Amino acid sequence: MFSYLAAELRTGDIAVAGSDSYANLQAQPLAADFCAQAMEWAD
Repeated sequence: MFSYLAAELRTGDIAVAGSDSYANLQAQPLAADFCAQAMEWAD
């Protein structure tokens, strides 16, 4: 169910009320080591 919800959020088919009050994640770069770990988890 959560993967379906995540896919719908990505495509913009659903939205979270009040989400405009959260931080802009695109303005907050991720550390390189965190990204490397995330890529390993995805495999």
